[in-house]
Parts: sequence; C-alpha cells; structure tokens
Amino acid sequence: THLVELLGPLATTAFQSIYGARERARPSGSDGRRPGLIDSCHVYAVTGPLVRERWPAWAQPPGTPEEITAAEARTRAAAEAYAAPRDDAVTRPAQERS
Repeated sequence: THLVELLGPLATTAFQSIYGARERARPSGSDGRRPGLIDSCHVYAVTGPLVRERWPAWAQPPGTPEEITAAEARTRAAAEAYAAPRDDAVTRPAQERS
C-alpha cells in the first residue's frame, strides 16, 4: 500500500524533472512553436509580465493599464505571501505554542 501512495508524487516529480531537462536542451520557443507553458496558469498568462520577459515574441498586450496594474499587483501579492514567514504551530517553537 505504501508504494501505491508514492505513485502520485512520483508522476509529478518525473514530469517536472523531465521538463527541466528538456528546457535546458532545447529552450521553449526556439523551434518556432509556441511554448507549452503559455496560458497554462495565471503566472504564464500571455498578457502577463513573465511571458513579456521570457518570451517577448509570444507576449500580447493586456487590454488596459488598469488590467496590467491589477495583474502585476496580484502576482506580487502572491509572491510576498508565499515568501512571508508563517505563524502557525508547525513553525513556532513548542514553548511559544502553549
């Protein structure tokens, strides 16, 4: 049963590892085809700052300056939330939890 539980994480790890190796060997977009990550999630939106930076030929302008500001603010807020120290029982020492 333990081996069956490892199959899910194993598939994800294998996919991410293979993608990284393939990207180093032949960068996305170098063969003239649209990179597969574009529009696969919010961060890789065709109108987003990451696509403008990494694949400028494939980037599209957002509709309005307000949309640009809102999208970049959401991306920045998500990055800050991810990097912020967490105040929960897992990260606090035992004496602080009681």
